[in-house]
Amino acid sequence: LLYLTSNGRDIRKRLEAAEKNKGFNRLLDSSLNEVYIFNATDYHFIEVNVGARKNLGYSIEEMHAMTPLDLKPEFSLQEFNNLVEPLRNGEKTVIKFYTKHKRKNGSLYPVEVYLQLMQIGQAVFVAMILDITERLEAEETIRSEQIRYEKLFNQIADPIVVFDQKNHHFLDCNLSAISRYGYSKEEFLKMTPFDLHPPEDLTRVSVNIDD
Repeated sequence: LLYLTSNGRDIRKRLEAAEKNKGFNRLLDSSLNEVYIFNATDYHFIEVNVGARKNLGYSIEEMHAMTPLDLKPEFSLQEFNNLVEPLRNGEKTVIKFYTKHKRKNGSLYPVEVYLQLMQIGQAVFVAMILDITERLEAEETIRSEQIRYEKLFNQIADPIVVFDQKNHHFLDCNLSAISRYGYSKEEFLKMTPFDLHPPEDLTRVSVNIDD
């Protein structure tokens, strides 16, 4: 028989460390965001949560052989070194930037990155990544609707002005209003309906506006 003996306290410490590591991994995997932990020296990934791996299409084994540069095609090594330098020298504690990640299938998606330098047994970078595809699509939809609104607004032949009912300042005007009254849009936005009427009409105008 071969007997292996070990210090009981050492075994307990190892078991506690393993259990803590499991808890840490569960915490990472429960995050709705993509989470990456990578070596501060060679940039190789140490931990990548499930959400990130599913979005990218890589296994954890594949990720261990990769660095952030494999995901961020627009960055060179020198550019990435320059990016993280303020974290290394203590100038900043968090860096926020926007870039694109490249999936295993070659497709790209826009991301918002929050990057920190931390000590977790060793110096590591921790990146919280937000996939902002839906946000950008929503913003593009809003821009498209705004353009459509402005086009229809300016096609109406009658003068139209929009004003704040509380302080009466103009908020918008169409091209017909500009043509009718001779003011530029910038001038309109500094005016109120009272500026378009002679003094003797102010009482009547005020009653109509407040009603």
